[in-house]
Amino acid sequence: KIGDRILIDRSQRWHNGDFNCTKDEAYALGLLIGDGSWTNSHQSVGFATEDKELSTALNIPFDGSFKQQGDIVHWNMYGKNKIKAWLDFWQLKHNCRTIDKELPQNILRSNKENMSECLAGLYDTDGHVFVDTYRGGTTISVNFTNTSKRLVEQMQYILLHYGIVST
Repeated sequence: KIGDRILIDRSQRWHNGDFNCTKDEAYALGLLIGDGSWTNSHQSVGFATEDKELSTALNIPFDGSFKQQGDIVHWNMYGKNKIKAWLDFWQLKHNCRTIDKELPQNILRSNKENMSECLAGLYDTDGHVFVDTYRGGTTISVNFTNTSKRLVEQMQYILLHYGIVST
């Protein structure tokens, strides 16, 4: 009814996490979910960026396996066994289109520090800050854009556990 209020839990809460990965692995996962691609043939994992910092960070957990491919944007990692091991480690679908991307259960079971790193990777690829001064004031918003409804809903749920209400 008009005048009713909805109770929203804004307290920060997180489980202890029972999946172990490094912060570098969690950040690279976020980067690859955001701007990466892979298929079930295990022929390659691709990543698109012109940002040298992102390509450097991506290569840390992969021991430099991502190589630039003919232009300044495309990076690929080859090696069936290495790719299969990465997909299995995260329990990722072995064929993933952008619209089907989602956070794997393993990162959802990790500690808050690693989840934060994964979110940082996602925001570094598909996030942006918007500043609007349209009506004389200043509005600043942090946005995340992705075609996967499931991924966006997962992000909203996780942010709520950080005490952040998002729309």
